[in-house]
Amino acid sequence: MSRIQPEEARHVLWSIGDPRGYRPGSFTETLLSAIAKADVGNRQRLFQAFPGLVQAATLARTAGGREELARIAEARP
Repeated sequence: MSRIQPEEARHVLWSIGDPRGYRPGSFTETLLSAIAKADVGNRQRLFQAFPGLVQAATLARTAGGREELARIAEARP
């Protein structure tokens, strides 16, 4: 399993309306919209190119996922 980067976590938090996130650039914003709308097959294709974002978006939809993303987002390099 790929590691979700803090920036990816912050972008996904923004995409779900959490104030702990921040708005990404237009490409990433559009990509997050595509990930949210993708069926299983297309989500797997997107995972090949953007594993961290797909994992973060998937985590956001689980119980406790938002808090886990916030924890990741707060990590400093």
